[in-house]
Amino acid sequence: MLFIDFEKAFDSVEANAVWSAIQEQGIHAMLINLLRNIYTDAASEVCVNDERVEIDIHRGVRQGDTISPKLFRACLKQIFRRLPWDDRGINISGRCLSNLRFSNDIVLFANTTDELQQMASELNDEAGRVGLQINSS
Repeated sequence: MLFIDFEKAFDSVEANAVWSAIQEQGIHAMLINLLRNIYTDAASEVCVNDERVEIDIHRGVRQGDTISPKLFRACLKQIFRRLPWDDRGINISGRCLSNLRFSNDIVLFANTTDELQQMASELNDEAGRVGLQINSS
């Protein structure tokens, strides 16, 4: 069993990966365009030495927004669909269970340490394609 934590998960996922994931899952194009418009030209403002500085935001989902966890989960779902894990994991009542997920909390299951390391490597590679990286600590 291996607990997975992505570095700055909600801040790191690429917006295009989110739009692709929700489109793949059948979300209507009008809603995708609406969400895209909300995220386009997003910026944040910070104060440095009493001077306000605007920073453009090009990735991540908005923390605190009620739809953000759903957008992030859609992206994770797409990542896991791409992994060849149908026969990996532990056997429960004749079915293989390779992972459990809740939002950005993930647990991987395997029968051997080698299999678990291989799964973690494959997950890190696939997640890297959308801007996510497994935290090494």
